[in-house]
Amino acid sequence: MRSPLLMIPGPTNLDPQVLEALSWPSIGHTSPEFHEEFNELLYLTAKLYKTKKENVIVYSGSGTLGMEGAVASLIEPDDKVLALITGYFGERFAEIAEIYGAKVKRLVYPSGHDVNPEDVKEALEKDEYKAILVTHIETTNGVYNRVEEVAKVARRYGVLIFVDVVSSLGGAPFYFDNDGYDVAFAGSQKCIAAPPGATLIAISDRAKEFLENRRTEIKSYYFNLKRWLKVMENPRIYLATPTIPILRATRIALKLLHKEGLENRWRRHEQMAKLVRKGLTELGLELKARRSSPTITVAKLGKPIAEKLQEYVLKKHNVLISTGIGGESKDVIRIGHMGIVNREMVELTLSAIEDALKNLN
Repeated sequence: MRSPLLMIPGPTNLDPQVLEALSWPSIGHTSPEFHEEFNELLYLTAKLYKTKKENVIVYSGSGTLGMEGAVASLIEPDDKVLALITGYFGERFAEIAEIYGAKVKRLVYPSGHDVNPEDVKEALEKDEYKAILVTHIETTNGVYNRVEEVAKVARRYGVLIFVDVVSSLGGAPFYFDNDGYDVAFAGSQKCIAAPPGATLIAISDRAKEFLENRRTEIKSYYFNLKRWLKVMENPRIYLATPTIPILRATRIALKLLHKEGLENRWRRHEQMAKLVRKGLTELGLELKARRSSPTITVAKLGKPIAEKLQEYVLKKHNVLISTGIGGESKDVIRIGHMGIVNREMVELTLSAIEDALKNLN
């Protein structure tokens, strides 16, 4: 069976060189070869986040495991946390914080609306918080939050800021050090264009100080970032067996990303996004997000035909797109234009959707 073109919000299409890396003969995680490759992976990850190598962590897992690692390590019972919720994954962030004992105040925005930094300022004027939780690009509706503006407010009030960059890292401008974030996390399977299975985290020096001066012990083995920081300093320390093929393939994907040039990759993502948005609006569809992202576009269908449209496009054109998540699953489609997606892929997808709309209507 021919593999479909993946135009979903992850996992994304893989370059042949990344696929080849997945087929390499197995090596041990204690071998000098793996240690050398892993150190390069850390360097490439730091370059991606625009921070220093000492401030990144890579372990086996997904974006959600990065989210839980950040919360488990830096949030303690009864800490007050401000969660900025623009969709499903913003709510997940808040729920994980509550699991670890945080007192969470939610600022919930209507689906499709992005965070207003003035709302954050107002909330911080009224109460004291340890941290702000925010999603850069919300996968469920394509909302593109101005996290750099939220970070300015957070710094002004001395509050930590945690950012979910799962759907943006490598595909949208993000300056970890310059904009003053404290923790950010992503998975390997989206804009980086690697297979799922690697968690990439950046942590600030300020967050490390909080980590060292916790009142309580971290109630997790795997999600203890203090432990992982020691492994990053010396990969020979054993904490858990890594997913070696995934990490090796992620290293190759990052080498290809940096060969293209990070700013060039950001630019290409924005160009593909504009093509998708233009094509969908010309087909008469309304975009979901007020401020659309360069990596994901969500469009309203006006009727509950999302699953039928998805099935038609896959069977007839071998293109896979996504339906919605949660209450909107039946009447929206989500298109991921991330990773190595190019103009030809976008045009094929738009043509397939046009064909589906004609036949389903």
